[in-house]
Amino acid sequence: MLAKLFAALRASGVDEKVAQEAAEEAAGVDVKVAELKGAFGDLRSEVRVVQGGTAIVVAVILGLVWQSMSLTGTVHRLDERMVGFGDRLGGVESRVGAMETRLGAVETRLTGIEAILGEIRASIPRRSNTDSPRISPENRSELAPNMAE
Repeated sequence: MLAKLFAALRASGVDEKVAQEAAEEAAGVDVKVAELKGAFGDLRSEVRVVQGGTAIVVAVILGLVWQSMSLTGTVHRLDERMVGFGDRLGGVESRVGAMETRLGAVETRLTGIEAILGEIRASIPRRSNTDSPRISPENRSELAPNMAE
């Protein structure tokens, strides 16, 4: 191609030195164009790598957003359940309070019964050991007729 350019310039009457310089300059442009094509090819490869990485990052972000929304719904449901548990615990606490009141009344009654039993015990005369009949060989047949010797 450069030889044709040189021949065309010589045929049009351009000096040989000027024609040669013009052909060399054109050759330099061709080299620079080839270098630019290589650089653009490298740039395209790098852009494709960046596009692929960006696609992966976008996919990960979308997955995280989906999980976040899913967790938000789960947390909301758990919060609703906790409110229900709180209401139930309030009912349990009121029942336990009522039971404590009842147990207090029962304890008061038992204390009164114990006091009455204490009074009854105190009013019953005690027997001494001499008051109770003793079994001796002489009165055995009287007190325990079915006991054999």
